[in-house]
Amino acid sequence: MRELINEEAKKDLFINALNEELSTLEKSGRISSEQAEEKRKSASLIETGFSDDPKNDALLFSVAGIAGEKELIDIFSKNKSKENKKRK
Repeated sequence: MRELINEEAKKDLFINALNEELSTLEKSGRISSEQAEEKRKSASLIETGFSDDPKNDALLFSVAGIAGEKELIDIFSKNKSKENKKRK
């Protein structure tokens, strides 16, 4: 149960940080509001989990190109692998 709460907290941190990053990108003109909305929709579908740094996950997601599911899974898997190596 505690693990589920922790994952939900990470997801909330990710979504909040992603919204901040996307808002910054929109204001700077680097992406359109339509692109930002598509990234928000895609982010809500992520089921692969997050690293110990959800804010960094959000940054990576916000600046990635229009990514397919496999690319997103690869990005998050690499981050998890790095986090696991740091712990050892």
